[in-house]
Amino acid sequence: MALDFSWQLHVPGKAEPELAAWTANRHLLLHAWPWSAEADTAGFRRNSAVLVRLDGYVGCLAEGPEAAATLEAYARRWALPLEKTNI
Repeated sequence: MALDFSWQLHVPGKAEPELAAWTANRHLLLHAWPWSAEADTAGFRRNSAVLVRLDGYVGCLAEGPEAAATLEAYARRWALPLEKTNI
């Protein structure tokens, strides 16, 4: 089994089409899961976009209709090579 050290987008709730398109264009993994009381208790916001870095830390949190634009601005600001890499 290959270890996955790739940037990933996690969405607690529904991934909007713009987010799905952004991850597809960047060749990122998109993980969306149904909203739950446990996610709320853990502090997640419904339908937020959590960009997870290679080291597992959160790189960017984006919400609302501008989430994809926020993520793109973050990626450009830091010149991130956001593409899937398996080791």
